[in-house]
Amino acid sequence: MSTLLGRIQTLFYAQAHRTVDRVEDPELILEQTLREVDLQTARAKRAVINAMASEKLLARQINTFDQQINEWHTRARQAVENGRDDLAKRSLSRKLEIENTKERLQRSWDTARSTVEKMKNQLANLEAKRERMFQKRIALLARQKAAQAQAILNQNISEFDTILIPEEQMDRMEERIAQAEAYASAVTELQEGQTELEKDIDNLEYSNQIELELQALKNTE
Repeated sequence: MSTLLGRIQTLFYAQAHRTVDRVEDPELILEQTLREVDLQTARAKRAVINAMASEKLLARQINTFDQQINEWHTRARQAVENGRDDLAKRSLSRKLEIENTKERLQRSWDTARSTVEKMKNQLANLEAKRERMFQKRIALLARQKAAQAQAILNQNISEFDTILIPEEQMDRMEERIAQAEAYASAVTELQEGQTELEKDIDNLEYSNQIELELQALKNTE
């Protein structure tokens, strides 16, 4: 009973190891790892694109504010020229509000530009890492194929070595057949020898019979 349980346990562990080997197939793992890196790269690209779009939007808004500042400055100057200091003050107040807004936006734009540059560098590093992993995947798969080929070759060599055992059996069978042939030949020679002897005996008996009949004929005379 214990022996049977031991064999069942051994079979169970063997099957489990085969299952794990299939799950941990290097080619599948490498493919999955590369797919994950591709997903990360795609997400990083989208993030960089969004950041660049936001940075360009801030740049356009700053350019718009610059235009508005110039316009309100021109209006203030025209108001002064026309003796309308009240309009000039209102124009300069509006110009100052836009300048303050632009200053805050400028800081956001500077931060955005710095962030975009960092993200672009990180994306470049990620793409370089992806390329290295792709090249390494090719090399690892080549090594795996070579190892599998070597394993198959070793197995074939091992199976070829087992062919020597039947060959030895053939040699033993040939020896037995040769012995049987020698035995049959000896029996044949013996039988042939007995046949010659029987012939000699028959001839002798035949000659004796003739002599007896001849003697009988002589006696009757």
